[in-house]
Amino acid sequence: MGFINNIFEWEGDQTQAFGNLLWRSKEYLYPKKIRFAACRIIFNTGDLEAYWALVEERQAIIDRNADKLATGQLGTIGGLEGGYIHAQYPIAGDNLEDVPAEPVYAGDLELTFRLYTDDVLRHTKQLYNTQIFKLPSGYRGRRHYFELEGNVERIKRIDLATSVWELKNDQGEFGG
Repeated sequence: MGFINNIFEWEGDQTQAFGNLLWRSKEYLYPKKIRFAACRIIFNTGDLEAYWALVEERQAIIDRNADKLATGQLGTIGGLEGGYIHAQYPIAGDNLEDVPAEPVYAGDLELTFRLYTDDVLRHTKQLYNTQIFKLPSGYRGRRHYFELEGNVERIKRIDLATSVWELKNDQGEFGG
């Protein structure tokens, strides 16, 4: 009995923090009570290269302005006319570069998995990698669904299984 559930893409601007999104699976009804024992969610956090380029560009502007302040050269090009910190200089005549706003990035790329069995929350786990993790024992149920909440860029695959062996051998219930 296999089902395929794919979340194709949670879009986000690579220079901004991803907003939290909540996705809930459909409810799966089984003819007898079962318990899922293991789970694996394959996801990526995206390429943050554009964000870091903005951070470096902003820092370069700040460094250039600091050099101008340290040498006292605020005024017009090539001269002392209004070029020093303690001297007069023309209104809006300094040669400092405008510093852009700091790029926003929370640094909290995360994903939370919640498993419900017979409408009871059975397990919550913060995910930071795509390794297989075990689910708690002590319950069985006929109705199962799960939620994913987080700010990761893309979720590629969701696998739930009644044993770790099933996941290692690609036999998961919701694999894609």
